[in-house]
Amino acid sequence: MTAIARSDIFFTVTTVAVVALSVLVALALWNVIRILSEVRRVARKAREEGEAIVADVGDLRRQLIQNIRSSFTRKTRKTRTKNEKTTSTEEE
Repeated sequence: MTAIARSDIFFTVTTVAVVALSVLVALALWNVIRILSEVRRVARKAREEGEAIVADVGDLRRQLIQNIRSSFTRKTRKTRTKNEKTTSTEEE
């Protein structure tokens, strides 16, 4: 074989290898882009749900504090005396 024939074979094989490698790299990058897009979507959803959880816990805390405060500050029920009971029944 002459040197020119060998160089033609070398460049042909090299060109096929570079094209094949370029296609593989392009496919890998496409998959990485799809994965990053999915990760972004999941992160956005997690952020929204986290904000909702924080709001719910805040509401729960406010209600709990309000219930605790109201349990200590409730007005005691005034009991009627015997005379008041008889007067209220006579009025009816």
